[in-house]
Amino acid sequence: MAPGTYVVKIASNRHSTGDYQFQLLDLHAASVANYNKNISFSMSPGNETNRRIFSANAGDKIFFDSVSATITNAGYWRLIDPDGDVVFTRATGVDGGYQELTKTGTYTVLVEGKSSSQSAWTFNYKLTPVYLVGTSLTLGQTTSDSISVSGEQDVYSFTLTQDAFMHFDPLTDDYSMRWSLYGPNGVVNNTTYHFTAYDDGNNDDEINSKMLLELLPGSYSLLIEHDGTGTGAYSFVMRDLLTETISSLATDGSTNTGSLNPANGTSFHEFTATAGDTLSFTNTVTSGSSAGYIRLLDPDGVVVLETGRNNDFVQTLNKTGTYLYLVEGEMYTTVVSNYNIEIETYVPPGSGGGSPTVNTAALTIGTSVANSVAVNEIDEFTFTLASAKTLYFDARTSQANLEWTLTSDTNGDFVINRKFTQSNAGDISGLDVLLNLPADDYTLSISNAGSTTLSYNFNLLDLASATSHDINTSSYVSGDLNSGSSTDIFYFSATAGDIFNISSQDVGGSQALETGLLRLVEPNGNVVLEVNYDANYNGFVAETTGTYYLLLEGDDGSNDSEYEFTVYKTGTGGSVPSATSLTLDQTPVIFRRQVRSICMSSRSPVIACSTSIPLPITPPCDGI
Repeated sequence: MAPGTYVVKIASNRHSTGDYQFQLLDLHAASVANYNKNISFSMSPGNETNRRIFSANAGDKIFFDSVSATITNAGYWRLIDPDGDVVFTRATGVDGGYQELTKTGTYTVLVEGKSSSQSAWTFNYKLTPVYLVGTSLTLGQTTSDSISVSGEQDVYSFTLTQDAFMHFDPLTDDYSMRWSLYGPNGVVNNTTYHFTAYDDGNNDDEINSKMLLELLPGSYSLLIEHDGTGTGAYSFVMRDLLTETISSLATDGSTNTGSLNPANGTSFHEFTATAGDTLSFTNTVTSGSSAGYIRLLDPDGVVVLETGRNNDFVQTLNKTGTYLYLVEGEMYTTVVSNYNIEIETYVPPGSGGGSPTVNTAALTIGTSVANSVAVNEIDEFTFTLASAKTLYFDARTSQANLEWTLTSDTNGDFVINRKFTQSNAGDISGLDVLLNLPADDYTLSISNAGSTTLSYNFNLLDLASATSHDINTSSYVSGDLNSGSSTDIFYFSATAGDIFNISSQDVGGSQALETGLLRLVEPNGNVVLEVNYDANYNGFVAETTGTYYLLLEGDDGSNDSEYEFTVYKTGTGGSVPSATSLTLDQTPVIFRRQVRSICMSSRSPVIACSTSIPLPITPPCDGI
């Protein structure tokens, strides 16, 4: 409407009188609807109208998702383009669907209650980008800008003509800064990442498993935003590692050199290896800041090791192909650094590099073993399982140069050169925790990768020897670990649908266990829950009927060992997922290094979710 004076005239169309109410809404004064955020309206009275606006460019593709409506037939929602034309009108219980916008400017979303809707109701919707026209992004180069006003979302776009192996390198130490990527199949990896959560040692398992994004050809949009009402500057680099020049690392023991500039960025190296190779890695920061991490990724892009930049390590590689070696600076670091990397075939310590002395002894399962191993020795412990058992290696010595290997006569290696420091509490997770062993003869070897004689202590525990726990009482169970890094195991029976609370607490005093982990194992031998000691978890639902095991694992590295915990049943009838029928011999959709799972529903677009092989669970799909 042009500037001027206007008159609103209210008149009856018959010879009658009556009460009336109305609002005159300024659409341009509406709040902004941000992309990929749940937008909720409380309609009270039920026949009122609410609105949001957003800016878009011609060519933007957006999915208008009706998330929920407490009364599905109470009203309508419609999209108005910059010229005031209606793009779509739908009942509030129906998606607006995919819309390719044809005009650049401000769009308005109206949520309108029917005149007959008097009761209050709530409507939730979301605008999910499929492709946004934005600032052209040059891959491999640093991009810097800022979120200058609250709620701003900066959009960058790029097009891939072939498969890409993408890495996002954030260069801003701001946890509130976030990024998300949208492509031909919707949001990539179905999540939005914090800048600091995705870089260096702050990442979680979800990010660790998807450090590299495998993308199909097509058009992509990168969205940068700030949490809440904040503003701030940001910098990042988006790289395609299939086209990026990556330096090759020699693996013959010679010195490879590199530099980290900017100091909080990432340098990329690569080398080739064959499955079964055991390599020794020596890392030295020669100048500048040593703050940061080294990450080793296998040929499938899966992180197999993460350690500090000055740490040396020995790693057995399980796949044949090209490995990526990432040197990453801490987010807060500003001092440029130089470094050396030396890689060579690992030779077990021994006189003149020869075979080490092997000491052999019988092992009794469930009995603690304390001894020492010299640099030229390997201690071998043998045992026999007459039947299949589930065992747990309880490392009671925190020493990175101590390693253990488990081998069977018939089935070969189960564990190869695993460090003691990677064998306890929070240092291990998931399927690596338990040893599900068939009947066989076994040898457990302890070796020393250091330069001095090392003492060690461990116990190979049998879950079948666990202590019974009463789940019908909330009273705390008191106990005393043999050392601050040892493990006690308990068991209880549960029925699918049973609901539990799990709690542990600091008992106080000089002998109290300070750090550790409570780990829950379901009847099939899978770890289903991990809770830090001195924390609580309420509402766990048993999905399988049978015997559950609870491992209380100390991580103090000292003699402090007193603890208190409880697991108690609070109810029944919890939600248990139902099994989905699987067609045997049906060919999966496989491309390059990943399996793609297509997820569909009647109320959402088709979205391709991908995860690296192996695929332990079905990947989640956004919008379902």
